[in-house]
Amino acid sequence: MNAEGANPHQRLDAQHESATLLRRMAVAEDGEWGMSKESNKDSKLKTALRPQMLTSKSEGQFNSRDWIKEGNHLFASSKATRAVWVVKRRKLKRSLNAMGNWTHGTGMWADLEGLPKASMLLLGYSVEMFLKAGLAKAYQGCSEQMFDRDVRQFSHDFKKLAKEVAFDSSERDRMDLGILQKMVLFNARYPIKPRESITAIRQQAERMHQVWSKAEFTRMRQMVLRIRAHVSRIDMDSFNPSSVASIKLDDDGYVTYRTGGHLPPRVTFKYSTSQRHAGEDNVDALRNLARDGQLLLLDHIWEQATFHEDNLPAERQSLAGSSETS
Repeated sequence: MNAEGANPHQRLDAQHESATLLRRMAVAEDGEWGMSKESNKDSKLKTALRPQMLTSKSEGQFNSRDWIKEGNHLFASSKATRAVWVVKRRKLKRSLNAMGNWTHGTGMWADLEGLPKASMLLLGYSVEMFLKAGLAKAYQGCSEQMFDRDVRQFSHDFKKLAKEVAFDSSERDRMDLGILQKMVLFNARYPIKPRESITAIRQQAERMHQVWSKAEFTRMRQMVLRIRAHVSRIDMDSFNPSSVASIKLDDDGYVTYRTGGHLPPRVTFKYSTSQRHAGEDNVDALRNLARDGQLLLLDHIWEQATFHEDNLPAERQSLAGSSETS
């Protein structure tokens, strides 16, 4: 019998059963929603535990293209500043009268001394940008927090950076990288620091020769161009392709290993919390995973690779990820 043909009592009973069923469904749905919300909280917690990784889609300081762009700006500024100085230097010669007296004020002399130092300073900053672009490529698949920490630790150590990105440097290149490093740290920024072994006048003359020399500037500028070319080839050469693989370890650990692309084999790893609790936070445990086939291809490059641990303390990870590079 349908509801229309039922008596009033039967219709009330049917309505009561319908209302009860709807309440039960609502309770069940609320329960499901509650579990879903709780599940979402757990998911967010697990996501927070997982480090943000460097990829080709990363932005800002985590993207090599942005480092190269900044390097190009600084390199162009260095060349332009040097060109302005050359013009002013020629004017200087014309500004001396037959008696050799100076006919201009102190502004001309400030330009004469300041512009070449500025050009060397900008050249030093440009090589830093290009080297750190290479570092961003080497750290592909690693956590952004690790890169942020390490790029600070490398700081202005250009020789160490060049080695890290596998730039084939000569002894002369290493000396020039040292000169540019000193320019960035001190020589193109601060007054000389007197020493007992050499007079202040001699120190000033040596510095002036270094920043004024056309041969010195040209040689270092050509080296910076070679570094930029090397960094640009990393991961972009079809004759030397790169391979980057990442494996997640439990909820908050990972292993990333890369080969090719004009960089030596490299393994970066972060032990998971579960591994640490189980006493498996050691290289032997990683080697066993590689030998068991759980880390594909890693066993083949084990002997040639360099190993880097992402061991930034968990409480500092969020702080490191939000800070800017020095």
